[in-house]
Order: sequence, then C-alpha cells, then structure tokens
Amino acid sequence: MISGLPKRTKTIRTYWWGEVFFTILLLLSAWNSGNNILYLAFSVCFSIAVCAEVFSRWNFNPPRLEILVPEQVTRGSEANIWIRLENMKKRTPLFGVSVEAVIEDTRGMKTRVFWKKIPVLPVNQYIEFSLEQKFPKRGRVRITEVVIRSEFPLGIVEREAWYQVDADVLVVPRTQFLKVQSLGNFTGGSRVPTRTLISESGDFYSIREYQPGDDLRYIAWKISARLGVWLVREWALSLPNQYLIYLDLRKPMGENNEEIFEEMMDFVASLAFSLLMKQFRVGIWTEEDKIPLGHGVGHLNFILKRLALLQPIDNEEINEKLWNRFVQEGRSSRLLLLSVNPELWGQVLLTGMRVVNPDVISAGR
Repeated sequence: MISGLPKRTKTIRTYWWGEVFFTILLLLSAWNSGNNILYLAFSVCFSIAVCAEVFSRWNFNPPRLEILVPEQVTRGSEANIWIRLENMKKRTPLFGVSVEAVIEDTRGMKTRVFWKKIPVLPVNQYIEFSLEQKFPKRGRVRITEVVIRSEFPLGIVEREAWYQVDADVLVVPRTQFLKVQSLGNFTGGSRVPTRTLISESGDFYSIREYQPGDDLRYIAWKISARLGVWLVREWALSLPNQYLIYLDLRKPMGENNEEIFEEMMDFVASLAFSLLMKQFRVGIWTEEDKIPLGHGVGHLNFILKRLALLQPIDNEEINEKLWNRFVQEGRSSRLLLLSVNPELWGQVLLTGMRVVNPDVISAGR
C-alpha cells in the first residue's frame, strides 16, 4: 500500500482568463456607450470570475491518498485497484473531486486516465472505493502518479494535486489448457502420456529459491535459516518426463507483428501451464534468457514472470552457438522448437526438428 500527501499542486486558469478578458470587453463597451444593461452584464461576469477564484481556493485542500495495486495480473484482464481518500479539512467538505492516474506502459509512454468522480468528501471522513483497470499488453506497467482534481464551483478554475505513486504491475501472459498429445508430431514422434507422476524417490537434483505455490514439504529449512532466503529442494525425474523448449524470438514481418508476438507468448505460457499441470518438468531457452527445468505451481509462476518481460529481436538468423548448446544439454529431455514468426510454423529447421505449429495444438485437457 502507498499513502501520503501530494508532492506538488497545480492551478489551471485557461477558462478563467477567458472570462476575465470577456469581462474587460464588457466594461469598455459599457464605459463607451453608457448602457446600463452592459454594466449589469459586466457585474455578473466580474462576480463569476471572483467567485470562481475565491471559492476554488477555499474548497481545494488536497486529501490524503492511500492506494493499493496488484503486483501481478494477466494480460487482457481487469485488475482491482483500491483507493482511499481522507478529507483533511476540519470544518467544510471537499466538493467536486475527480481521481485520475498517469500510467506508463512498457515503452515508456504515459497516458492519463480517468478513474472516478466524487461529488462530496465529508468533513474529517474518508471514502473507500475500488475500480477495475484493464492491462492489454504484457510487461511491467507503472502507475507513476495519481491526480486529484477539482473544478468546483463553476468549472473555470481547475486545481490539481499530484501524488507520486510509482506502483509497478507485472502483466503476465494468459494461460489455458492445451491438448499436449499433439506435441508428439514435433518431438521426434514420441508420444505424450496423458498422466505422469512426480515421486520423491528420485535422486536429489538441486536447490532453488522458493516461489509462491511450491509445496512446503520441499523447503530446505537448515539452508534457508543459514542464508536468510526461502529455498526448496528439487528432485530428479525419469528422463522422458521433462520438456525443454527453445523459443525463437526473431520477430515476424508485417503490420500486425505486435499482436502476433503477444498471442505467441500466450501460447508458450499455455503450453508450459498444460505440461506442468500434467506433472512434467519444463524449461525454456531464448536468446535473452534461460529458464531452467522445474515443476509445480511455483515454477509456473516463475515462467510467467520471465515471459512477461520478453521482447522480440531483430536478428535475421538463429543463434547457432546457443542452439547447439541447447541440443547438447537437452538430450535427456524432449525438445521443442517454437518461433514467434508464423512463416516458420511447421517448417523443418537446423537439426531436422520441426517448428511447433500453434494452429494444430487445440485447447482442452
């Protein structure tokens, strides 16, 4: 939760200056013509300008803000954001408050979005509300600032309070169950059993950092206490029960390549999700990252976080050195080759492996 008072305030008088200019014109017209109606119109406009300036200053005392945002959401879904505003004025309510936010996407572009309108914030009281914000793209999105704005009383003087928030939201790919039995066509003809089991009777494999969802029985208590970090034990499985995926990030050509890339990240996440739920071990290699073999819900969350930050690359040829290392180290696993370029789907590349075609991997258990 992030809370505090505003870092800066701002007053916008664009319409107020227009009102003042028009009032001066009425005064000059009334002066030259001596028309009482023009004097009356001048008085009304002058009163409006004075009241807008005085009452907007009297009304706007920035409230105290508290905001809570989720650490992780799924691409395309709506996440709940909780906000609490507390009126710091001791005698009068706060009228006509609007809540807005400045959101910075993965490219660094900032967008100001409207969240909620609050007609009245009572004296020495607070208002709590939640809203739904949609995150259409993967990556680390930042809510940099929250803006509390008021146009009370007449809308011609606008006063703003800017709160520095800097709250990060990690947007991860979407997942769904896939029928992984079709993967046998892309792994040298090996069949994928409908169910395999993990057993602790295997040999000890490694120790890694704890991820949310890991079984508490696997925690290495002594080592965790000595290092001050939660660590869990991993156990070796029978060799056929693990998949190693090489993900080619060379971006596709064309106008719709960004959406294709996002959908491919969803497919990779869904593939990892489906295999892990069938209790396979899964690892993913790219030119930018190397996710080791692992299993369980904790490892799935680890994969989603890594996939959320991947971006396409401009290289025209696949990394031969990394590919050869991948094949050598993955001999004990079932190897899969995936690409974000639709032109390569189903094609036979390099060592004779066929690139997985997402179109033939249907959804379902």
